[in-house]
Parts: sequence; C-alpha cells; structure tokens
Amino acid sequence: MMKAPLALLATVLREQLARLGVACDDHALLEGVANAQRERCKTLREMAQNSLYFFSDFDAYDDKAASKHLNAQSLPLLDQLSAGLRELSDWNAAGVHSVIAAVAERAGAGLGKVAQPLRVAMSGGAVSPPIDLTVALVGRERALARLQRAAGYVGR
Repeated sequence: MMKAPLALLATVLREQLARLGVACDDHALLEGVANAQRERCKTLREMAQNSLYFFSDFDAYDDKAASKHLNAQSLPLLDQLSAGLRELSDWNAAGVHSVIAAVAERAGAGLGKVAQPLRVAMSGGAVSPPIDLTVALVGRERALARLQRAAGYVGR
C-alpha cells in the first residue's frame, strides 16, 4: 500500500467503505484518509474499518480511552480546543496544530495531554493518525460537534 498511487487507494477505499455501508463520493477526503492511514494498515479492508469515524459518527467511545482521557481535567482543554478551532480561519492540519499547541502552552501541559482527549473526541478511541491531520480530515462542523459531545460525556 505504501507504493500504490493515492488515487487508486482512494478508489478502493471507497469500495471497501461501501461494503461496510458507508457511501462517500468526496475523492479529496478519500485520498486524505488513505494517505493518513496507509502506513497504519496492512489491508484496504482494515483501512476502511479503521477509518469509519472520518465518514460517519460513531455510537460510543471506547470505555478505556474515555475513562482515561475524557474527565474533569480534560474538560477545560476540550472547551479551549473548541473555542480555538471555531475561530480557525484556515481549516487544515497546520492550523489545527497551532490551536492544539496554543492550548497546551496556556495549560502548561504537554501536547499529549491535549491531543489524547481530542483524539478520543474525534475517533472514539485512543488511536488515530496524527491528531492535527485527523481533525482536519474530520472537518470543521463534525469536529466541533464531536468536541461538544465529548464535553457532554464528561458530565457538563
């Protein structure tokens, strides 16, 4: 998969997603996800399965990831991330990264302390491609809605 043309990976990813009941005609998104996941997956079936959260909302958080990363300590970080992302003018991985870094700096925390709650909010679990890229690919509306959902999960 590492050497396969990205356009081909995107086409086959779309077919695999369709087998899982997910329709997507956004070729740019399919290419972005295929590129983000190509190093992480051995098969296109695995890529599709591991990428569902990019294309549709998930039903529940992974219990272990949520209990560890979505808690009272992460709530202010989720709120700050939401505010920063809402104001972001250029929705791309670099812009998202700048918001994450600014929140971490203000909180006096490492990037991981900010990235992991964000990752769980975006993917439902503790594993994803780089979080700035993941958030960018999830898209502004869905990312902001997922941050709000995660804050609600914490118990607002």
